[in-house]
Amino acid sequence: MAILGSADITAMFDDLLAAGGGVAVVLGADSTNGLMDVNPRELFGDGEMPALRAEDEVLWVETGALSALAPSVALTIGGSAYTVQDSYRVGDGGTTAVVVRPS
Repeated sequence: MAILGSADITAMFDDLLAAGGGVAVVLGADSTNGLMDVNPRELFGDGEMPALRAEDEVLWVETGALSALAPSVALTIGGSAYTVQDSYRVGDGGTTAVVVRPS
């Protein structure tokens, strides 16, 4: 199995934007393309009672594309203002998931 390289990831997000499925992202002087998604998470559940669930808005970008990425930083996604809550590398580290909330 081939692992995607940086050029492959950049092209993938560019293709998604061109097809209408991606979003343009701006953070300070950096701009890139990414993918917005909603990820469910369980806040509380003990097996006895129904679980309490929430959803996070998550932006997927190429790792390193947003040099000033940090919690509480403002960024623009698809023309709308958001604030970073958290970020973490995914899989082999080529992409980063950025948990955001509307500003």
